[in-house]
Amino acid sequence: MKKLNRKKLSTGILIVFFAIVGIWVIPANFEIVPNYSESLPYKWVLVKKGLIPSKRDQVFVFYVKNNPQLDVEKIKFIKLVGGLPGDDIEVKGGEVYYDGIEVKDEKNELDFYYGFNLAKFTHPQELEKRKVTIKDKEVKVSGNLIGVAKPFIKKFEDFLKGNSSLKDELKDQKNLRLHAIFPGVIPPHKFFAYTPHKDSFDSRYQEIGLIDEKDIIGTAILTY
Repeated sequence: MKKLNRKKLSTGILIVFFAIVGIWVIPANFEIVPNYSESLPYKWVLVKKGLIPSKRDQVFVFYVKNNPQLDVEKIKFIKLVGGLPGDDIEVKGGEVYYDGIEVKDEKNELDFYYGFNLAKFTHPQELEKRKVTIKDKEVKVSGNLIGVAKPFIKKFEDFLKGNSSLKDELKDQKNLRLHAIFPGVIPPHKFFAYTPHKDSFDSRYQEIGLIDEKDIIGTAILTY
C-alpha cells in the first residue's frame, strides 16, 4: 500500500512539474494569433515565436507600426511570404490609353493615373465612350504575380461605389492614396508579405513595404 501511495505521489509530482513547465515554456515559445482579416481563410494561427520564415508561402506574423492608413500605433498582421532576401521585385502597368494611344503627363503622372482610376467608379460610361483604358499596376516577385497594386484604399473604393458613407473618415485625402512598391532586389533580413486576396494590404504597397526581420513575431506551425 505504501509503495502504491509513493508511486501515485511521484506521478502527481511529475504532472504538477510538467504543468508548471508548460505554463512557463509554451507562452514563451508559442503564441495563438487570431485572424480578423478576410485576406486569409484562417480563424487563428499557432506561431512559433522567433522562427524566421525560410521559404515562400509560409504563414508568418509580424508587427506593422505607426501606419497612417490603419490609425494604430502597432498591429499584428498575418500574411504569406511572397519573397525572400535576394528575390527580384518587378512592377509593371499603370499606363493610361486614350483611343489606343498611351497618354503621358510627366508633370502630374500620378494624379493623372489616380483621376482616371476614380473614373472607373464615378463615370465608367464616359471612359468607355472616350475609349479610355487603364492598365493595372501588377507586382511580381521572382516572376510570380503577387497581384494588382491599387491607387487608393478599399474604404474609399467602397465609398465611390456607394456602399459606404465615410465622408468624415475620408476627409484627409493624404491617407486615401496607395503607392506601388518600387522595383528592385529584396535586401538581407527583409521579406515580402502578401496574400492572393484582391484587397490585401501588404508589401505590394509602399505604405506597408518590406517586412524587417526584427518586426517578425514568428512563423505559423498550425493554422485553423
